Amino acid sequence: MLNIKLLGFLSVVFVTFVVTGCSDESKQTMQDSASSISDTVSESAKNTGDALSSAADSAGDMADHAGHSIEAAADRAGDMADDAADSAKDAATKTADSAKNAM
Repeated sequence: MLNIKLLGFLSVVFVTFVVTGCSDESKQTMQDSASSISDTVSESAKNTGDALSSAADSAGDMADHAGHSIEAAADRAGDMADDAADSAKDAATKTADSAKNAM
């Protein structure tokens, strides 16, 4: 029942508005408001895009840094493994030499 009354009221308002029209000043105000809203939405979208771009750049920089750190750590681990292998080889050679000399 309330919906029917509300619909009837809105219909009367709409018909009155259509029949009488709106003033040029009202039209200009509505156009200015629409333009302002459009500008605000555009600026907001631009700012959001800029923020996302900046975040993506930062994430890329962080990933590059992490990649370099991992590469450096792998190089150090490889160097340590080489040093350990050289030390083991030297120890084996000394042991073999000592065994030969003992005979």
